[in-house]
Amino acid sequence: RHVDDNRGARKHQGAQFAAEEIDEATHFRGADLDFLYTRIRASDEQKLPHDVMGPDGRSTYHYPGWPDWLKFQALTANPGDIGMQYMIDNYIDPLGGLATLEAQDTGDLVAVPRYITDGPTPLVHPVLGLQQWQEPTADGTPLPVDMRGGQQWTVEIDLGVRGKAEVRRAFVPSRLDDNPSLDPLEYAANLSVGSAENRRRLLDGDWSYSEDRIFKVLDREIHQVSGAAVFGRTAYGDTRPPAPDLLRGVGLDDGVAKPTAAIWVCYEDEGYFVAYKEYYAPGATGKHARAIREIMDWDGHPDLYVQADPRMWHGIAGVEQVLSRAAIYEFLGEPPEDPVERRIAQTRGIHLTQSKVEDKAALQGLGEMFEPDPERLFPAWHVRTGQYGAPLLFITEDCPNLWRELVALRRPSMEHDGMYGEGIKNGQPDHAFDALKRVAVVLRHATVQLRTQRASGPRRIIETAGVRR
Repeated sequence: RHVDDNRGARKHQGAQFAAEEIDEATHFRGADLDFLYTRIRASDEQKLPHDVMGPDGRSTYHYPGWPDWLKFQALTANPGDIGMQYMIDNYIDPLGGLATLEAQDTGDLVAVPRYITDGPTPLVHPVLGLQQWQEPTADGTPLPVDMRGGQQWTVEIDLGVRGKAEVRRAFVPSRLDDNPSLDPLEYAANLSVGSAENRRRLLDGDWSYSEDRIFKVLDREIHQVSGAAVFGRTAYGDTRPPAPDLLRGVGLDDGVAKPTAAIWVCYEDEGYFVAYKEYYAPGATGKHARAIREIMDWDGHPDLYVQADPRMWHGIAGVEQVLSRAAIYEFLGEPPEDPVERRIAQTRGIHLTQSKVEDKAALQGLGEMFEPDPERLFPAWHVRTGQYGAPLLFITEDCPNLWRELVALRRPSMEHDGMYGEGIKNGQPDHAFDALKRVAVVLRHATVQLRTQRASGPRRIIETAGVRR
């Protein structure tokens, strides 16, 4: 069957397939791949053996059924194109994909609860238990099979009163040698066209690749660090908050139909910036305010001013009163009518300040902070300590949604943004990015004053443009 776009997927509205094998799956939207998967189905009459009765009521044929039928969808894909993030969330990084799914508010469509109950584990031969072996072909020629880097896992889907169902999934990386009909060297030459990034995508299967990716310098081995390695662990094994006197700030992007994100960034003793904590969840504004306040208490700075979206002062929220979303944060909910209780609620609330950071300035500023400097040494807490090539800004593993957004952000196409490259507002998740941009750029400017102070002078905690030092 021929499917070349999302309209083509809908051609099969009433279709029924025993299996699907879809080539170049990243050319399709994830919603289309999900829809096509629902077309893989069979009735009991098809699956189970039974006698076929003739007009005279006698058995004329014994139908064998489909013994060991497997509901099966196979996808082949290269990194890039519209379905890339779907493939990353569902196959390349399924654990992170489920975490993102839990944090996304899809409006009226509530995601069905699902969990990974087994894996991911390395993909191996079911009998030999090996990742590499020789498989004989029809003519007896041994074909090398290499599944190194492959993984398999089980997704459990909670169907409520209907119980639970399990879906097995696997990811198999492909290599040049996997196609026995082509000469690997000649094939590699064909794929080595264009940029070095394109070669990484096609030759190496690099899923961090994207033609229009914004932060191309981001590298997990360089920019992502262990928060416990930087700040230490508590007695329970959790990451400690940074030392109380370190310069720090919080950025906020409050969502209504989409997740709300808050990002904490500090300026640590060796002169590097570290994004060390995140809040990322859907829901009502009051829920976000209370949860963010709890993290601020954990961090030891509940009175820190938070860099927030200026539109939070314009929107209307509240049930019994007409309020802005900013007011909900200020009082941790709708303010009491009694003046005394109102002042008490305000002391427990979150102080917001209107951010003036715009996308263009943020893209440039964050790009500079992420850029590795060949003359800058890695800090003592980094795995590359003592080597040169460190960036200014690092992200801990305690900020998984921030990392996922940053590596996935792409520039909009011309039809979505007439000023190509000046913005990123084309529907992609950018809530954690918005929160980061509001605090990191401001924090970097605040450190200029800090560096002008005498090194031996005591640090003071004062309010300055929404950050603390």
